[in-house]
Amino acid sequence: MITCNQLSRTFCNKPAIDRVTMSIDSNKMVGIIGGSGAGKTTLLKMIAGYLQPTSGSVSLNGKNVFDNLDVLSTIKYAGDDEMIIPSMKIADIIRHYAAFYPRWNGEAVYDWLQRSDLKDNIKYKELSKGMQRQLQIRAALGSRMPVLLLDEPLSGLDYYSSKEMCSLLLEEYMNEPRTMVISTHNMKEMEHILEEIIFMYKGRLILHKPLSVLQHYAIRLTGPKELLLSHIEEKSIYECEGFGNNCTIAIRNYLTSRERQQLEQMGISIGKVDIQDLYIYVTRLAGQEEGYNDADF
Repeated sequence: MITCNQLSRTFCNKPAIDRVTMSIDSNKMVGIIGGSGAGKTTLLKMIAGYLQPTSGSVSLNGKNVFDNLDVLSTIKYAGDDEMIIPSMKIADIIRHYAAFYPRWNGEAVYDWLQRSDLKDNIKYKELSKGMQRQLQIRAALGSRMPVLLLDEPLSGLDYYSSKEMCSLLLEEYMNEPRTMVISTHNMKEMEHILEEIIFMYKGRLILHKPLSVLQHYAIRLTGPKELLLSHIEEKSIYECEGFGNNCTIAIRNYLTSRERQQLEQMGISIGKVDIQDLYIYVTRLAGQEEGYNDADF
């Protein structure tokens, strides 16, 4: 289990991670969503032991992560700033991973090379950014480490490659369950493979829930504006868009089955709110309110 307790990190007196407290169970596939500056990369690097906390702590199975070789030997962080010498050939990179990771399995790398019609004597610097990212992530999967921290694994990938990478991540997880924590700014392509999702905003943890909960966390109601607003408390509205006498509002899904039935009988259409939009709504509230708590959302 990964545990963060009041974890903080500042750079030039500015908080990059601000009192984050959370737990991630072992062998879970968890996504961290957030825009630029949300703190995703800093949080992952602290979990990986790359950065020392300014305050608070991060532990794996009860053992402190930072400067603990026994713990660090079970964690693999893969970011787009991976330290790979540009002049290295793919074959050299594979040999490096094979020598460094005792349980190395390069099947995902070799399969990708074959399907991409790439030779292993190609230098790393000769690959496109998307190809470099694919090599990094596939090599990270091949490390077979118990904890994988993948920072924006879809960065630089085209649509087809992104879909393929998501399928690969799910396949690897199903074949050999391990803890995977994956950061992204786009949930639409990764949502279906995740079990839990964490919302980060300006270094703060806003929400951490199972995907099954977040999928029903908010709803959209569409119908006559006066009718809608007379039945919905204003404070519960995330967003309201009007068009003529009708409007669509997004609200926290607090409705009972009876209330939903009553609204539908009045001609109110009820739809879903996707995870990406939900992130915008709850972080907007977090930006407006001081002393927020994820229970408030």
